[in-house]
Amino acid sequence: MVAQLLRLRLSFASNALRRTPAQLARRAAAVVIGLAVAVALAIYMGNLNAVGVDVAAPILTVLGSAVCAGFVLTPVVYGRPEALDPRSFSLMGVDAKRLSPGLALAALVSVPALALAIVAFAQVATWNRESTGSASTTFFAVAGALLITVGGVLGARVVSALVSFVVARRRSREFSTLAVLVVLVAVSPVVVAVVRLRSTRDLADLLTEASSVLGWTPLGAAWAAPAAAAAGSTGEAVAKLLIALVSVALLGAAWHALVARMLVTAPGTVAGRPRHGLGWFGRFPGTPAWAVAARTLSYWGRDPRYAVSLAIIPIVPVVLVLPLLFAGVPAGILALIPVPVAALLLGWTLHNDVAYDNTAIWLHITSGIRGAADRFGRAIPTLVVGIPFIAVGALASAHVYGDRSVLPSLFGVGFGILFTGVGVSSIVSARFPYPVAAPGSSAFTSPQTSGSSSPVSQTLSFAAILALCGPALYFAGRGLFEGGDWPSLALSTGIGGGLFVLLVGVFLGGWIFERRSTDLFAFSVRN
Repeated sequence: MVAQLLRLRLSFASNALRRTPAQLARRAAAVVIGLAVAVALAIYMGNLNAVGVDVAAPILTVLGSAVCAGFVLTPVVYGRPEALDPRSFSLMGVDAKRLSPGLALAALVSVPALALAIVAFAQVATWNRESTGSASTTFFAVAGALLITVGGVLGARVVSALVSFVVARRRSREFSTLAVLVVLVAVSPVVVAVVRLRSTRDLADLLTEASSVLGWTPLGAAWAAPAAAAAGSTGEAVAKLLIALVSVALLGAAWHALVARMLVTAPGTVAGRPRHGLGWFGRFPGTPAWAVAARTLSYWGRDPRYAVSLAIIPIVPVVLVLPLLFAGVPAGILALIPVPVAALLLGWTLHNDVAYDNTAIWLHITSGIRGAADRFGRAIPTLVVGIPFIAVGALASAHVYGDRSVLPSLFGVGFGILFTGVGVSSIVSARFPYPVAAPGSSAFTSPQTSGSSSPVSQTLSFAAILALCGPALYFAGRGLFEGGDWPSLALSTGIGGGLFVLLVGVFLGGWIFERRSTDLFAFSVRN
């Protein structure tokens, strides 16, 4: 079985050469770049042989952990199923106990696995030094390299199998793009910390602290084991090698379980748990507004267009803050930015909500639902999510800022922008809808239409929200620099004015919705 899978893997590799010259050039360039990077890292690791153990150990542990994390997470970014997908063997009567180890061994016959092996075995040269060149150190280095290679390949296969379920739901592009954004946001604090280091000694201390943690994790244990042996801590080296060994065993068990599951799951489908009841419709009161709210929440959980929009909201404030942090703006001042920005984006997401309904808008029109009920029902989920989000965010921002006296201003500005955004969006979505990606399409595409009102709608809604929240922003700014009663004014003005705009927006938007119902249905048919 293993020999057959290996031959099949080699056949796939040879068939990849039967492509157009342009495709072959791109593939060859990718292979050359990947192997060149691997060789460069291996040479750098080998050169660490000339420095002390206390210097080489943290560098190797941190760098090796980053290599393993990047290798394992590559399928998330790549977003495509493997050529030897276990579901391809579902009709051949192959047992998972025979198939899973064969597929894992076949995955070792690949250029990425070769690149990982080159980097992993480079640590043997790092620790092959006269002062600590004992047989035990070499043993830990070789064993660690083997575990790194096998564990990396198994981890990538497990992640690829999990991604394949997302691909089956036709959300691969959205999933991959969001994964890249989340990784960038997660790595950004590390980048900021490195950039703001003032000396080489600070960098050494940071590497030492990071390696002391990563060395006890599955990512860095196999890299840290030979370093511990070289430093004379044989017991620590054995413990870290056992962590790496257990991690590989757990990955193997996870891979076997995924193969067994995929063999009974048809390609293009995902086995889901049985659903009972009416979902959100059964949890909410049976009124028109709450029925719209239940439908909106159902869309949020199932439509990737909504999922992408909501997932980006907490990412945008981080992207805005990072350049200012690099420029030297104090972190305490920057901590006041995320809450208003997130509130603005969250309230603004409703400004074109009617267009996302597509032809389903006819249910609202033919059922005779009041326009205010439609507007309020669409606002409920945003308010339910936004109110606790802003409350927690304001508390965290005040803690980072270091002065709880800014809490009234944060609450006033945050809630004021949220309520105002929902109210303005309730009007704009009924009066100025514009075409969006159709249901089932990628959330990162937009239809090419002439005469679209999207620039007008987006600019008008943003400008209106900021203008109506101007008093609260002004009072909050005065309170930040002068204190006194200004924070209280920001709180009362923000919440009071926001609630007023929300009520006006719901009823005025409802009136516009009723007056333009036939136009909205015609728009949904053309969209």
